[in-house]
Formats: sequence, structure tokens, C-alpha cells
Amino acid sequence: MRTTSGAIAALLALIVGGCENNKTSKVDELMSANQVRTEDPIPAEAPPPSFDKIPPITIDNLGVKIGGRGGSDLHKEKNRKKLKEVVDAIPHKGKPVKIVALQKAKIVDVVETVWLLGEAGVNEVIIQTKPKSNGKACNTDDPPADQCLPGTLTVVPASKLAADPPKCSTSITITGKNHVGVWGFGETGGRRHRPGFGGADLSSAQETVEKRLRSCKSEYAFFTADYKMNWENAYNAGATIRFMDKKNKIKKLVLLDDAPVAGRPIKLRK
Repeated sequence: MRTTSGAIAALLALIVGGCENNKTSKVDELMSANQVRTEDPIPAEAPPPSFDKIPPITIDNLGVKIGGRGGSDLHKEKNRKKLKEVVDAIPHKGKPVKIVALQKAKIVDVVETVWLLGEAGVNEVIIQTKPKSNGKACNTDDPPADQCLPGTLTVVPASKLAADPPKCSTSITITGKNHVGVWGFGETGGRRHRPGFGGADLSSAQETVEKRLRSCKSEYAFFTADYKMNWENAYNAGATIRFMDKKNKIKKLVLLDDAPVAGRPIKLRK
């Protein structure tokens, strides 16, 4: 009897233990659930927006904003590709597109946005930037007063140029050391103007710009500044050309696609 009772007890213990081993713990259940979730498909990126009309475009020190979509660090190809998708969705229908670019915006953000607009079929881009001249802004409705730069620049994207312009075409840039370079688009040499106390001295370059505009039979002019600088430097360079073009010879003011080396022939991006 004792032997039979002991055997029964052992058999019951074995059965109970086997049942407990077959039970799933809470930890195992959580791990299993997490594994299922991680195997779910990754959602696709949101498609580019569709616009009923030309959306507002603003460029500041944080990047580009188009109709609520933002982009920055456009040196990276993936970010530039995303911006292109948004730009391509703009229904411009051949009309000029307006950009509001703050002075502290990065030059590369303005340059790449204008370039992509040109690739999308935009022939002219109106860039609005509040100027600083003698401590006051210009009245953009009237011709600029003496030493007063315009508040808007109508530019042609470099991506819209089908052929190289005349070699003598006026070109101006501001270097990373605040020198102002003025030379011909396809020429070597030119004039370099030293910086002033507060940065680039464009007032000293005005006479050089005016002489080159007079001597060259070209409707093109080019401008930019070193990519390490703020947009206001490039804006001031382009506005200086427009201010010194007293006879309105320049029909196509072009924002260069890449920062050139002052005094060397300019090569446009293909």
C-alpha cells in the first residue's frame, strides 16, 4: 500500500510539473507581441502635396518652407530630392514665382530652390529680401534713391540658361573673406575690392560694376556670394548690379548655381 501510494504521488507531481512547463509566462507573451509588431510593414513616406495655386515660399536660417513643407541641409542629395518633389508640385503655369528670403538664410538654400524652380519650368523668380541701406529699408514701389537698394530682385534660374552668355557679362561675388570680386563671365582677371569695417564694401565696387555694364554689350549679369555666408551678402551683390544698371540693359539677372572663384571663367552646372 505504501509503495502504491508513493507511486501515485510521484505520477501526480510529474503531471503537474509538465503542465506548468507548458504554461506561457507574461514575459514570453510580451516578447512575442513585440516581435509581431516589429515585423509589421514600415509605412510608406507621405506623397508630395498637390497645390491649387502657387504656395508661399519662405527661406530663413532654418531652411526652406513651401506650403507648410520644410527642407534644410540641402548639401545632402536626399534632402534636395525631397525638396524637388515639392517644387515639382507647384502649379506655376509659366508665371513668376515669389520667394521671401530672410537676410540670415543660407545661400545654398536660396540657390538650390531657385535652381529647382528653373528645372520645373519657372522662367523668373522674384526674391524679396528686406534690405539694409543706411539703416532704412527702400520703398520697393519707387525707383531706388541714392545709396538705396531695391527690396526685390527678379532673377533667372541658372538652370534655364540654354547657352553661355557673352564672356564680358558682368559677374560679381563676395568671397568668404568679404572681398568683392567683379569680372567678366568668361574672362580671367578683374577687380577685387577690399572689405570695409563692417564686412564687404559694395559701395567701393559700384563704379567698377557701372563701367563693366557700360563696356559690355550683354543683357546678362551674374551674382552670388560664398556659401559660408548669409543670403544678405548675395542679395547685396545682385542688388548692386540692379542699382548701377542706370540704362536698364540687364534683362536677365542670374543667380549663379555654384559659388565661383572670382577672376576665373564661370562654369554653369549642367
